[in-house]
Amino acid sequence: MPNEHPTANATSLIFVVVLHLIMANANHYQVLGIDIQANDAVIKKAYRRVALANHPDKTLHLSTAEIEQRTKIFKLATTAQEVLLDPAKRKSYNKTLARAVRPSSAPTARAPQAKPPPAPASDAPGFKRPPPPRTTSRGTDPFQPPKFHYFGGPRELPLSKATQTPPQNTHPFTAGDPATYPPPSPYFYAPVTETPQRTILTYSNNDNWTFSIGISKKYEGIVRPTLPLLGEDTKDMIAVKFCLRRTATTPATVFIRDVVLTVESTPDDRSVAVSSIFAERKDGIDLWVTMAGIGATPTTMPAPVKQSWMWAWDVDMGFLVPFYKTLRATHLMFYPQYPAHAVGVDGATPPTQGPFPRGSPAAELVRMFPGMAFVGRTTWSYCQEVKREGETFWQLAAVGHV
Repeated sequence: MPNEHPTANATSLIFVVVLHLIMANANHYQVLGIDIQANDAVIKKAYRRVALANHPDKTLHLSTAEIEQRTKIFKLATTAQEVLLDPAKRKSYNKTLARAVRPSSAPTARAPQAKPPPAPASDAPGFKRPPPPRTTSRGTDPFQPPKFHYFGGPRELPLSKATQTPPQNTHPFTAGDPATYPPPSPYFYAPVTETPQRTILTYSNNDNWTFSIGISKKYEGIVRPTLPLLGEDTKDMIAVKFCLRRTATTPATVFIRDVVLTVESTPDDRSVAVSSIFAERKDGIDLWVTMAGIGATPTTMPAPVKQSWMWAWDVDMGFLVPFYKTLRATHLMFYPQYPAHAVGVDGATPPTQGPFPRGSPAAELVRMFPGMAFVGRTTWSYCQEVKREGETFWQLAAVGHV
């Protein structure tokens, strides 16, 4: 009997595992058996492991059917390596994965009742913001397509741990770990708490973002909020996605704003612009809250005194679209300076059929939901100048449906 090759068992195991992934329409990361955050060295090592086991020169002794399957695995691994080692191709591929992932609509159990934490800032309309930026690092349009986790919530726990009952006073939607001192890099911590009026996500990370988002109990979360990847560069922009559904209005929620955003710190203490996209389908609601830094603090000047500021707004203008086929959406944008780039000539409202100015709320909705039709808005309702406590900001709005 011929001697068995020392790697035969391992090779067979790799073949079985990867073949199973092929049958399940695996993505590039799964074909190579790596994490989505894997660096180039890990990608190359994983490719060598799969390629060595499935190279045509190594499978000549196998049956015709198995040679065919091994060749398919080898080609998939080669394609995966080529895409993931090219920064531009990998970025585009990750965006494709993000669009393909749909959150589960299965209800999630409520968290154990705990002592309510201090409520966020007042629900009075408007907000308090820092002084206007001295410089502009991202031009007139700070918003870019949001970046999200591609495979669900951040750092999902193994099944054996995820199915355990959460510790007392820990909300099941809480993600990340509290930072030690000195804080590690990278890190993020996003505890979720409940009050009679709101569900509150408080977020902090190593890029100096510290903020809280309070969602009215008019809505309840379906799954854990989607946050930036651990270690993702959020110095210029950060986005959070909530998957929600409507609940019955109660006396505690009838007179409060849908969302309160309180910002305690930003990278380099910059001013921020805010984007709120509310997209409602028959089976649920997606809410994206995005913050983008629009100014930089010169390194030669003393750092300004840190201060917090707050926005409070109602996310849904769907009453303007009472009937729709697929979805209806409301996009609100808040700029701390006049958004000349996002309005028409002489301040006119952009046309409802496009083309839409870059940085306008309609332009982003069309990018996300092709074929969207918009409700006509007056110049006043499209771009509102609001003054609070001596401060001024501009709110842009677009409402549409598909």
